[in-house]
Amino acid sequence: MEEAPFPAGPDRRQRWAGVWRRLWQPPRAHGEQPRERVVGPLELFYDLAVVVLVAQAAHHLADHLTWPGLGQYAVVFTLVWIAWINGSLHHELHGNEDAHARSTFLLQILILVAMAAAIPAAGGARGGAFAIAAAVLFAVLTLLWLLAARGDSPEYRRSSRLFVVGTAACAVLLAGSAALPAGTRVWVWAGVDVAYLAGFAVLLLTAMPAQAAAATVTDALIERFGLFTIIVLGETLTGVVGGLSDRPLYGRTLAIGLVAVGIGFGVWWTYFDFAGHRRPRPTWPTNVLWMLTHLPLTASIAAMGAAMVSLIARLSDSRCGRRQW
Repeated sequence: MEEAPFPAGPDRRQRWAGVWRRLWQPPRAHGEQPRERVVGPLELFYDLAVVVLVAQAAHHLADHLTWPGLGQYAVVFTLVWIAWINGSLHHELHGNEDAHARSTFLLQILILVAMAAAIPAAGGARGGAFAIAAAVLFAVLTLLWLLAARGDSPEYRRSSRLFVVGTAACAVLLAGSAALPAGTRVWVWAGVDVAYLAGFAVLLLTAMPAQAAAATVTDALIERFGLFTIIVLGETLTGVVGGLSDRPLYGRTLAIGLVAVGIGFGVWWTYFDFAGHRRPRPTWPTNVLWMLTHLPLTASIAAMGAAMVSLIARLSDSRCGRRQW
């Protein structure tokens, strides 16, 4: 009798169980992340989705280059950056390259799209929609950290619970801000930003040695921050080119655009000579400072591009009627 081409009964169930385990692996436990890892296309695609939100915030700043506009930009950018570093650290510590990770990244990207659509009017008519979408994103991140914290060994249990509670508190505050007036809502978001960053720094700086070792800046994390910075720089270049293409092309206007590109290249040069692809000193405060300084760095890069676009527009408007190239 010929053997059946597909085993039946318990053998088939075991085979399918093995396939399922490979496709849907549980999160890695704390302290088990590989020290030598290459950033994959899944993370890069997620970063591209986040930079879409950065671009939306920068475009709004270019059209509202005032102190209130800059304040709103800083608040929204910081909130987006916090969500990005939260998800990035989760994948660094607990993620696998399996269907589970791809599904959770897809869910986050779908929420990011909703947030991006609301950013241009986040300080006004669409502020409630932005707040609800951001609250859902932080709720998803809370669930991911909660699932990863199950079965933690005692040395990681306290920090895991505090991180889950902090992320959940952000979700609750963001959801509650949707019912507030526009001006008050932005101030609540600013409070969420400051409280989260302060709590993040205190939690990591007071971590026990085993916890600190688990979240040390690895080569993969250095590559991830560098790639994110490059993408933000690329979006700045795209904004400058878009500003030039939408306006009459005068000599001075073109010169301003080229100067903006040169400044962006100088930022790239400086960053990768002094910070990018370089491991920080092996002390825990230095690791925390290295991560947090990327917030003002990337925010400044995107704001610089927005300022250049605004300058191109104003210079072009002031020269209307003169000879074009």
